[in-house]
Amino acid sequence: CMGGCPIHQDVSEYIELVEKQMYPEALELILEKNPLPFITGTICAHRCMDKCTRNFYEDSVYIRNLKLIAAQEGYDAVMARLAPAQRQDAKKTAIIGAGPAGIAAAYFIAREGYPVTVFEKENEPGGIVKNVIPEFRIASDAIAKDVALAKRMGAEFICGKEAPSLYELKAEGYEYILLAMGAQKHGALSIQGNVMNVIDFLYSAKNAPETLSLGSAVAVIGGGNTAMDAARAAKRLGVPKVTIVYRRTKRFMPADAEELALALADGVEFAELAAPTAHKGGMLLCGRMALGAPDASGRRAPVPTGESVSIPADTVIAAVGEAPDEAAFASYGAALDARGRAKAEYPGGIYVAGDALRGCKQKVAAAAGRVADFKSKKCCLRM
Repeated sequence: CMGGCPIHQDVSEYIELVEKQMYPEALELILEKNPLPFITGTICAHRCMDKCTRNFYEDSVYIRNLKLIAAQEGYDAVMARLAPAQRQDAKKTAIIGAGPAGIAAAYFIAREGYPVTVFEKENEPGGIVKNVIPEFRIASDAIAKDVALAKRMGAEFICGKEAPSLYELKAEGYEYILLAMGAQKHGALSIQGNVMNVIDFLYSAKNAPETLSLGSAVAVIGGGNTAMDAARAAKRLGVPKVTIVYRRTKRFMPADAEELALALADGVEFAELAAPTAHKGGMLLCGRMALGAPDASGRRAPVPTGESVSIPADTVIAAVGEAPDEAAFASYGAALDARGRAKAEYPGGIYVAGDALRGCKQKVAAAAGRVADFKSKKCCLRM
């Protein structure tokens, strides 16, 4: 289980503490490596459970659930014990973005006694988890508790406005700047019609559902967890017919099996082996596909058959992947490569964490924003 966890948490130890109902001690152990116990205890992809040796006999130990129990039962006692570390005589660090990576990095930097300020353009910290992932997946008060842990360590959060420029931050005495802006650039779907980006849709569904007019049929294009979120959110908004459209079969969808099962349980329909080509007249037109030989990803590649299929859709939601915004990173001196990836460190005390460093990972990976070396004046974050 430790090997399966991206941040190598002390899984067996905190499970034993939970079993003994020593919840504050379990949570304190979790916080040594993971400052997001509520977020990762709720929506982590639990790779630890895939590696659990109990899989050889029956089912995995429910490790993620036990982490959440430790967080819920031990939170008040641990918060009463926590206190900011003694401040070090050090230059300040600015973190751009208060998503999971930014929150985690702020916690660890502050825990070492170094001054750190997180800048977030939205009104509250949490990033995509707070503003986009539906409330039925994770409650806002759970996210707020993870933020409160970082604040208790001494991290400062400034929200509701754009972050200062590189020049302004340097002028204000920030020697280190960590870019944790996530994947802000929308994925593109090259078809015309009433097509919404999935992030825009989920943001509106969570924050301003009254602004949405979806009709009686919605098609969600994509097969990842975000597509499942969008489909389930549309059902909860009262859309009678919601269909997930994917060019391969369900077997090859990147979504977690449990997320796919939850979508089915909510009444979401699936149109497999369908590649969208156009949207008009309340219908999504698709080319019928077949599975060919495996491609570079190891999955069988979709091959056109020459046939077509039409799927009812007043609104189409494109969940085809997001990417870091090259211009946003460039404004702070961080250039992305052809894959949209950044280096961990750039001249001038500029560092990168989160989606731009290793791609769009599950939220537990963002919890690994651990301070490696500030004493030598390096703001190195192992992500």
